[in-house]
Amino acid sequence: MQDKVDKTFWRRIGLTVFLLPVCFFFPLALIAVGILAWSIYEDLKPSKYPDLPPARTWRDAKPEDDDWLTLFCEGCESPAEEQFLRALVKEFVLKPDNGVLKSPKLTLAMQVKVANYRYDFLANGRQVIEVDGADYHSSPEQVERDRIRDEHSVHRGYKVLRIPAIVVFKTPD
Repeated sequence: MQDKVDKTFWRRIGLTVFLLPVCFFFPLALIAVGILAWSIYEDLKPSKYPDLPPARTWRDAKPEDDDWLTLFCEGCESPAEEQFLRALVKEFVLKPDNGVLKSPKLTLAMQVKVANYRYDFLANGRQVIEVDGADYHSSPEQVERDRIRDEHSVHRGYKVLRIPAIVVFKTPD
């Protein structure tokens, strides 16, 4: 039997035991017993696939890892964000610390969810940094959504900095 036997497993066993005598009076209840028995069997059957550890991400990168910067770059959602991240890591000598990048002058969190929004970067807990690509952020509808989002963020006490992706590519410093 598996190590993880949950409450639903025992509930299905109890329901099967309860339904067996009912089958004498209502033969169609055998269908329910069969389904329950099959689900119990599937739970007890050993898995064909071994339990693999979850893939490493930037959230569990350590300073001693050789690939920590690569893991953080994989967490970026665009090449412009990655370029911006690399420039900040270089400029501030940032190192990973429990899913954020830290230096004496800067703490940088990535892909931070606040209310209904997700920010590209959050610096020192209050400075939202958005790296905007022209393809996605230039339509009138998206400009308006960004304006509403920025107002919401400022109202919550954040400062918002929007950097066009072209600036990141041409002058990352």
